[in-house]
Amino acid sequence: RARACKGLAMSLLPRCLLLLALPLASLGARVAEGSAPQKDLRLSLSSYYGVPSLDALYTSSVEEAATFLEEWSEEREFGLYIRVVHSDNKAFFPVRVVLLAICRGTRVLVFDLRPFLRVVPTPLPEPLAAFLGDSRRTFFGMDLKRSGGRLAFEFDTVVRCVDFNIRAWRDLRLGGGLYSLFNRFVSLGIDLWRPDSLDTLSSQARHAYLHWSVAHYFLMFSGPIEEDWVITKRELFEAGPVYLRVAEPQHDWTKAREEWMQRKQERAALSILRTLQAWRRREHQDEEEVEEEPLASEEAGGDEVAAASATAS
Repeated sequence: RARACKGLAMSLLPRCLLLLALPLASLGARVAEGSAPQKDLRLSLSSYYGVPSLDALYTSSVEEAATFLEEWSEEREFGLYIRVVHSDNKAFFPVRVVLLAICRGTRVLVFDLRPFLRVVPTPLPEPLAAFLGDSRRTFFGMDLKRSGGRLAFEFDTVVRCVDFNIRAWRDLRLGGGLYSLFNRFVSLGIDLWRPDSLDTLSSQARHAYLHWSVAHYFLMFSGPIEEDWVITKRELFEAGPVYLRVAEPQHDWTKAREEWMQRKQERAALSILRTLQAWRRREHQDEEEVEEEPLASEEAGGDEVAAASATAS
């Protein structure tokens, strides 16, 4: 029996060592300097449920991305979609941004950030950081407050963005989300968009187009944006992962943090005031109910009043 147990342990030992080595190998592959980028893909996506044919470039090459972005040097409005995934090794890598999709018209740049991920976050490659951080450009989309906060802290890039979920055109109604907006205003219900899996490159490029097309529609028919619609640095600080930031950030978040702390204190004080007002309202209602109860001397006879008085005494 002892020999059998020893033989079983020796047979299981290599498998256990292999299971322990897999997370470390994954960590080394992710943080290795100069990770080999994936192969560039130039995709010509066919029309799909109201979305026209798209010319998309999927790449992790900085040179290819810079060449692609040069054609947008004079453009100012873009759709932005950011893909965030959970890492396999949560001890070292929490939720991280792995993909950026920028759209203008029928052209989409899908940039893969996985070769650039490190244990300590590093800034975006210079051409991409300069393009996204240009204050003359505005990026539109859903949930860009959270996505912009991630870009600000993970990659030290502050993006001028408008979040449809927070502040946008008055005619914009968020019932049904992004798909409903596209079907209602852009495709006019002729060819309803049907969502597919976000794990495919084609769907990620098409989601960037949805963001741009909805913004383009309202820019044409409802007028330009207002300056107070832009997500502020205080909101980016509130939504961003402050625990995961570049070692030497170029942006100063001191004022944004102070504004966030002040707003947090104001919200706490407002919550206490509302609780106090509700308590006072209940007390006032209880007092009114007591006053509205009829007196015993008005309803009862003399004998009943005397009995009640004796009972009370």
